[in-house]
Amino acid sequence: MSKSHWRLMPESSAQMPKLAWVAYVPLKGGEIKVTHGLFVEISDDWIVEGCWDAPYSEGNFHTSENFFGSGIRNTEDGVIFCSSMAMVDRLIYAKQQDQIIVSNSLVLLLSVTGAKLDLKHDYYEECYGLLKGILKYPKEFRIIHPDIESFYQVFSSNLILNGDGLHQVPRSQPRGIKNFEQYLSLISQALTSIKENSISHSRQHPMTIYSTLSTG
Repeated sequence: MSKSHWRLMPESSAQMPKLAWVAYVPLKGGEIKVTHGLFVEISDDWIVEGCWDAPYSEGNFHTSENFFGSGIRNTEDGVIFCSSMAMVDRLIYAKQQDQIIVSNSLVLLLSVTGAKLDLKHDYYEECYGLLKGILKYPKEFRIIHPDIESFYQVFSSNLILNGDGLHQVPRSQPRGIKNFEQYLSLISQALTSIKENSISHSRQHPMTIYSTLSTG
């Protein structure tokens, strides 16, 4: 095995969206089959599609408060599924028999499980629930399936699977900011680190940086 009781077994697919992935995870340990698009980055103990404010080669997106994308990190403490810190992105997963199925795409998870949306249900709470805060949004996502009771969504947090079971841990921590200068410095440092991470030559697919301007 790798560092934990699990081992990542990635397999690329040209049939999938380039940054999409889905992982089939045995709860008691073993091989994690990860089917992914062609632009998902692969390493021995992690896969990722995204950027963060630390050196890319170290792969420590699971500890970053400024991670934009999604990924899986295999560590001594278990397997960590990492969601983006952006308010519009999430991980979504299902429990099925002796495994969980995790993806960065609701459409993909619906496809691989055969689940369907409940057309009689109003999904406003699930889709806009994060407006209540990263600790108060609804975790369950209603679906119709003969064997799967519900999907579950993960915003701004790590979903951790280890010997103690499956649990969710927010990655953002409260911090004190004394003045505007400190605030500006933190933003500047984060943006600089994110840029260096994005264009790193250690990547199989270095990013091209674009920016937008708005008066709004």
